[in-house]
Amino acid sequence: MGTEDSREELSRLRQRRIVELQKEAAVQKKIEEAIKLSETRYRRLFEASQEGILIADAATGKIHDVNPYFLKLLGHSLDDLLGKKMWETGFVKGIRERDEFFSAIQNNEYMRYDDLPLKAKDGRTVDVEFESNVYIVNQEKVIQCHIRSISDRKEVENALKESEKRFSDIAENALEWIWEVDLSGRYTFSSCAVEKILGYKEDEVLGAYFYDFFHPEDREISKKAAFEAFSREEPFREFLTRNIHKSGKTVWLLMSGVPLLDDKGNLLGYRGADADVTELQKTAQELRDNEEVFRSITESALDAIIVADGSGNIRFWNRAAETLFGYSSDEAVGKPLTIIIPERFRRAHEKGMEQVVSGGKSKIMGRNYEITAMRKDGSEFPVEISLANWERKGGIFFTGIIRDITVRKQLEEKLRTVSITDELTGLLNRRGFLTLAQKHFEIARRNRMSFSILYLDLNEMKKINDEFGHREGDQALVDLSDILRKTFRASDIIARLGGDEFTVLITDTSGPGVERTITRHIEDSLRIQQTGRRYKLSVSMGMVHYNPEQPCSLEELLNRADELMYEHKQLKKESIPSSMGEKREERRHERYKTEKGPLAELVVSGSAVIKDISLGGISLRTSQRLTKNAVYGIRMHPHNDDVFSTKGLVVWSSVGGEASERDDAEPYYEAGLRFIEMDEGLKSCLERLVIGLPG
Repeated sequence: MGTEDSREELSRLRQRRIVELQKEAAVQKKIEEAIKLSETRYRRLFEASQEGILIADAATGKIHDVNPYFLKLLGHSLDDLLGKKMWETGFVKGIRERDEFFSAIQNNEYMRYDDLPLKAKDGRTVDVEFESNVYIVNQEKVIQCHIRSISDRKEVENALKESEKRFSDIAENALEWIWEVDLSGRYTFSSCAVEKILGYKEDEVLGAYFYDFFHPEDREISKKAAFEAFSREEPFREFLTRNIHKSGKTVWLLMSGVPLLDDKGNLLGYRGADADVTELQKTAQELRDNEEVFRSITESALDAIIVADGSGNIRFWNRAAETLFGYSSDEAVGKPLTIIIPERFRRAHEKGMEQVVSGGKSKIMGRNYEITAMRKDGSEFPVEISLANWERKGGIFFTGIIRDITVRKQLEEKLRTVSITDELTGLLNRRGFLTLAQKHFEIARRNRMSFSILYLDLNEMKKINDEFGHREGDQALVDLSDILRKTFRASDIIARLGGDEFTVLITDTSGPGVERTITRHIEDSLRIQQTGRRYKLSVSMGMVHYNPEQPCSLEELLNRADELMYEHKQLKKESIPSSMGEKREERRHERYKTEKGPLAELVVSGSAVIKDISLGGISLRTSQRLTKNAVYGIRMHPHNDDVFSTKGLVVWSSVGGEASERDDAEPYYEAGLRFIEMDEGLKSCLERLVIGLPG
């Protein structure tokens, strides 16, 4: 081959090599572009990832790279972390924990922690879900960590726990028995109130059917009615059932419930509450014919349950609260509790709340008490409330169980009225008269006021009943009651003491000829009542006047008035017999008031002060009440002069007044004694004493 040929061949070889090199360069460029593209994509994913990514050396733990989400989550900058070791960034706290944690992720290709607390730069704790993978890069092991915040999940879990606790608190504090049943009627949940209501513990109820506790006589009917309510898949209220207590006694329960549905709206069972209305049912049964109020008690709503936070804002409002107060749940939740409290009580309520929130003790927590509440329309009504307080992370909360007691208060007032009123005439009965008369007596005694007591008896009551019948006898009593009402003022106290006996406490008898005036009015009215009557309507009367200067008891006044009435009936006098207080002996001696009463000493009863004295007797103030008709030894010390002794018979004895109302605080009782066993020496001493006293 010639030289020319060799050159051409060499040129072709060079040309071919150039083409190959160009191809290799193109391939290399494509590889580099692919690598660059891959790195770009990775970097974009790395930067945009919504989970934290950290890359570290597996041998040393030094951090090579972290993505923005990681930095944002823990509050670090890139300079804070690059070159630092993993345990220096808040992964672990102590050396032992560091060694265990790092060894675990270093020696395992994959590790996972569902709940790992990391420490942020500002010191707060961030709960995360953690995963780590070990890779070989350029013949070196690296650790790639992924973290995801679980704060939202934990908030949901905490909210669920709080919700469960709220339900638990309500269930445990509710006066009713709260329960849940499945479609077959088996109990799947029971509050502890079941033990108080039916005598069974919670675990004895779970798994049993709700109708197992019904009374055998009612079981089939009540069971059928209950399942009919279930079949409608609607809430039901005030379903009354008769049940058997564990001890065998009968218990009446008022049941209400709401359906339990799954996410698709399918019925799972029922949740509800039973209120024990046994006592109300018994009372209603006894008074059903003439006490409409008892019927309303058995039909009353279940208790309202309200939850409020430490600021006094309503957080929970059940359906019974809607019925009781008139606010819907949407209207009430978020509003202050003061919407149901009358304005005059709101400051006291706020102070009580502040005391409990600040950690102070409260007497109202954990017990039932009565207050006045207010409805949406502004009307006020009495309620019974039970309060409990509890704490959670968000602060202190209050649970209130509220029951309307309007009907009970009305019933109490009616029963109180019945207990002091005579059923036939509508006047006060003996109990009512003695209650009011004693109060007036105490006022009159303290204020040194006089009053009178009139005692009346309807004549020939037995004859009227025997000849004309008891209905006519009752009418005669009613007619006499009407006469007394028309004769006396509203301030006077009129009563039928029993049978055919009546009495009147006349509060003011200061006018002249009061006996004649009363006699004329009553007899004129009796005369008018005779028209068309087949028998004569007449009364016997006796009147006694209370003299504050001669005190005695109310019982003594009534007894004396009764005696005078009997005297009128026996002697058939035209005028009313009357007297001042008790039967007293006529005084044969003039009495003298003492100044700064001289002292007297009573054998057995102790010291006394002489109030007034005569040659025949003595009036004393004593520290103890003296017994009527008893005999006491008396030693007198007139002005620290002569001392002489005698005996005295107690003629009258009474309460003298409240000690705080007198200048001399020691004496409390008063009594009058008649001297007995007098001799000439003693009479001479008394004469000297009496002459020396001012009249």
